[in-house]
Amino acid sequence: MKHFIAFILILFLQFEVHAQGALKDVPVNLTEKEKPVFPGGERELRKYLALNLRYPNAALENKVEGYVILCFKINVEGKVEDIKVLKGLGSGCDEEAIRVARKMPHWEPAHKDGKAIEVVYYLPIDFELPSGSD
Repeated sequence: MKHFIAFILILFLQFEVHAQGALKDVPVNLTEKEKPVFPGGERELRKYLALNLRYPNAALENKVEGYVILCFKINVEGKVEDIKVLKGLGSGCDEEAIRVARKMPHWEPAHKDGKAIEVVYYLPIDFELPSGSD
């Protein structure tokens, strides 16, 4: 049940996009074609995270696992900016999630009415202890 709830939370958070403008964080309805896209799509984003995320030693020692939820802007050029932790785990996980987000390649920016727009993107990052770490 815990994993089902986490899965639903991930789906909700990943597709929550807010435009930046005169009113900060104004929700906009973007179609799938208008939303920002990581180079290669969702599968490549997961692959990028899996290849670049390093489990912090303190988190391994303390057996910390769960989700870090990041919030960041994707500007009109597709650059990731203003990364914030909305839900952290501690033990180095928050800092590691931020480190990996800072290294992300430029995204295909969001578009509205044919024009690139800046949006806020919410990304949950899963820290799950490796098998056999008990």
